Amino acid sequence: MSNYIGMKLDGRYELLELIGSGGMAEIYKATDTVEERTVAVKILKNEFAGSDDFLRRFRNESKAIALLSHPNIVKIFDVGFTDSIRFIVMEYVDGITLTEYISRQGVLKWKEAHSYISQILKALQHAHDRGIVHRDVKSQNVMLLRDGSIKVMDFGIARFNREIDKTMSEKEIMGSVHYISPEQARGKNTDEKSDLYSVGVMLYEMLTGVKPFDIKEADRKGKNEQQLKELVQQIAKMHTDKAPKPPREINSSIPGGLEEIILRAMQKDTAQRYQSSFDMLVDLQEFEKNPYIVFEYKYSTPAGEPKHIDKAGKPAAPPITLPAPNSSPSSSPKWAATGAVAGANIVATKAGVAKPAVVNIDDDDDYDEDEIEQRRSPLLPILFAVASAFVIFSAFLITFVVTEMLERGSKNETMPELRGRTFAEVDAEYGSWLRLNPIMEYSDVGVGIIIRQSEAAGRLFNPSHTIVDVTVSQGQRLVTMPDFSHRAHTEAEVVSELTRLGLFHVTTLQPSDNHSKGTFIKSEPLAGSQIPVGETVRIWISQGREDELYNTIVPVLTGLVHLEAAADAAVADLVVASPLIFEESSEEQRGRVINQSIPHGRKVPRGTVIELTVGAGPSAGRESFIQFAMPEIAQGLFDFVLLRNGVAVDSHSQHMTLGGRQIRFEFKDIGTVEYAVMIRQGGREGIYVVYRIDFEHDEPIKEIIEQDPNVLWDIIQPPTPTTTPATTPYEPPTEPPTTPPTTTPTSPPEA
Repeated sequence: MSNYIGMKLDGRYELLELIGSGGMAEIYKATDTVEERTVAVKILKNEFAGSDDFLRRFRNESKAIALLSHPNIVKIFDVGFTDSIRFIVMEYVDGITLTEYISRQGVLKWKEAHSYISQILKALQHAHDRGIVHRDVKSQNVMLLRDGSIKVMDFGIARFNREIDKTMSEKEIMGSVHYISPEQARGKNTDEKSDLYSVGVMLYEMLTGVKPFDIKEADRKGKNEQQLKELVQQIAKMHTDKAPKPPREINSSIPGGLEEIILRAMQKDTAQRYQSSFDMLVDLQEFEKNPYIVFEYKYSTPAGEPKHIDKAGKPAAPPITLPAPNSSPSSSPKWAATGAVAGANIVATKAGVAKPAVVNIDDDDDYDEDEIEQRRSPLLPILFAVASAFVIFSAFLITFVVTEMLERGSKNETMPELRGRTFAEVDAEYGSWLRLNPIMEYSDVGVGIIIRQSEAAGRLFNPSHTIVDVTVSQGQRLVTMPDFSHRAHTEAEVVSELTRLGLFHVTTLQPSDNHSKGTFIKSEPLAGSQIPVGETVRIWISQGREDELYNTIVPVLTGLVHLEAAADAAVADLVVASPLIFEESSEEQRGRVINQSIPHGRKVPRGTVIELTVGAGPSAGRESFIQFAMPEIAQGLFDFVLLRNGVAVDSHSQHMTLGGRQIRFEFKDIGTVEYAVMIRQGGREGIYVVYRIDFEHDEPIKEIIEQDPNVLWDIIQPPTPTTTPATTPYEPPTEPPTTPPTTTPTSPPEA
């Protein structure tokens, strides 16, 4: 499909080079000549263009991505379906894939991996909220930009989760087997939790430098296609049957909390996996606040017993249970303490269960009872009785207070799922024991619906010590469509006001006899309408009077110096034919237009070509040419424009690899004239070489008065920004050389 290079699709997308190839399409770097920007164009391969199944998937991809608008997702600009070519125009991302970056770095630092995974999860959450499951999340489908930002791309097999899932084909599994979820490997129905499994695999890969399930490189060499398919099936079976090696056994520097996040995302059972991107993001945020956090997740072991993980990452001892206040002495442990001593030695565990500190009581003291009896005073029994009563009362009071504190402070509850329900419903059901803090926020969800909760559903928490923040939707924030009809507003003024209100816009140009060129005509919706912020409105801008738009009046050009005539013709939107026609004339008419092919005063369509005949004096003008070779660094399609004394008189386009590298212009002229060649590519242009030609000699004399090879570098390799990004994941491209390439000729070879 490389023969597409140089083509212009839909009259605006010039294909420059092939930059990638996938299972069903090839991707080209292109220039959008209308918007003057670089884009990526994905073209469906010819072998699939006639397949209804692949064409359906290609259309589904277009629809799916068109619904998404997020800074971490590659944008889609346009979709084209013709009889021979199906294509999608997307945002061009100047970066490298996450696979390439991991290959360069080996193992990423956990802070860097945390940043990338958080951005990926935000992109997936945006898609999942709109019913779109990626189903092909892998590091090859994640682009890393120079500023450290992430772009998730290629929703090529994304389907709406409302549709019936189908078993993935062998070809699809082969492309993504290292990241495939167990349910995908089994051909079962998949949802957003399948994407989260793949995210867990990517985080595992970032922090360890290896994939959790893989075949050794030596085992792959020399295998035929059937044997490779069998290896792929082996890897898929590992995802369904084998537990991954704990990441910390590969890289001991990984924090324990981050390992727990990876292992939960990669649980075989979807019920024990994260239930949403938001849930996983919450844990990542908690970990970022406290890198020493331990989540203490419980997973069922093969024996059916829960495995409890403590902060050290080892099985925790069973919690110590306090004796009941009314238990008999025989049932109390030896370390039981009474009174203020017991109250002072209560300590709290992470689970919220109070644990008494051990107090040793020595009861082996030996006293002489007779000696005590002799020393006993008559007041001692009374004082002893009072003291005993005080001690008993104090012990009862402390026991009561401690019991109440234990009952209130140690009881953990499971956080219910609050999202998707109205705040009124949640408050009525849980308000008696759940401390809710509503935070109002505009969103595209219905009014009163809870869209986020600070404590993830399913997590144990202490209601008496925890305030749960719930974000409640206020509905969409509405703005009023402005009225631009009270005076003539320019397009720039209208766009500025719409942008200030948070509205997007689409402009339609339309001829108008009642509105001057470039001014506002009407809008949709109409002025005064209530519109949600973020919506797109359509505005109509005048192109001027219809008669003026399509027609022009031919001016008087005869008698003018040919440069002045060419300028006046351009003002009237006429195209001067090239080269000019020179005829012998009187000396007074030398250099002046002596005839124009269309009489002045005639109304003609704009863009009409007009021929000018210029007086050459007693002797006719002489023929000459410009010819030079473009250096090897010039690749792709270029435009070449010939300027005569600063006015464009000829142009043509040429592809360097397909059309050769020799550039030639032929012309006929008189006197001494400066001819310049301007080169243009991708919306960038510059003067490459300037000649001075003296036509007064039998053989016109040519000399180069200016040549700047660096202009070519500026066009094919734009300079990097002067500001250095805070994060630079990989090295920026090298600066262009200050000296011209050795292949650039210093003077044009003449034919």
